[in-house]
Amino acid sequence: MKTFREFLTVAVILAILPIISGIALGLYTLKAQASATAPVAPMAEPEIWLQSFENRPTTADKDIFSLTERQTGVHQETLREIWKIETLCGQFLGTGNPLAVFPKRSQPEQRAAFLMICRRTDRDPQAQACSSAGAIGQMQFMPKTWLAYGVDADGDGVADPWSLDDAVMSAGKYLADLGYAENPWAAVAHYAGGHRRSWSSNHYANVVLRAAYKNGATELKL
Repeated sequence: MKTFREFLTVAVILAILPIISGIALGLYTLKAQASATAPVAPMAEPEIWLQSFENRPTTADKDIFSLTERQTGVHQETLREIWKIETLCGQFLGTGNPLAVFPKRSQPEQRAAFLMICRRTDRDPQAQACSSAGAIGQMQFMPKTWLAYGVDADGDGVADPWSLDDAVMSAGKYLADLGYAENPWAAVAHYAGGHRRSWSSNHYANVVLRAAYKNGATELKL
């Protein structure tokens, strides 16, 4: 049972509550009106990796894509889409370093392959970027896969994953060996995720092949 003092306290609170609510509502209204009349600051330019590449021109030599299609049977539109997704047309090669991604103890073969590629291409291993998984170059090859499929397409005497010509031709060769002619979807999914089929690799294949079909590879059966 409440005492007289408790009843009085409750009565005072009930009496002043509407006053407090009114003050708060007035302040909120004034703030909202000020926000509505304040000039809107211009939006900052998006980072390059957030930009749309749907109609973005590139400086790439288009001949390497058509040449690769003629030699490997892999649609040039498919190769272009992979290039866009993997490195934003060569403008984003990753934020990691393979020496950190491939520790000596846990992944010695990938580490050794990367170091061999750097020796062959006369590059500083410490200065090279890679994906979080360790993929390198224009078309994001794992180092061991590059040693198996990398080709010298630009004629400089070395298979270089950072060379667009070499990387595109090597990707075509790799996809052809994965059975692109018989099953493009499975080949592209494998390119994305290797033997470990996952939702992300399946989605990758869907995105690449739908875009390739839209851009001219109408022989694809989606």
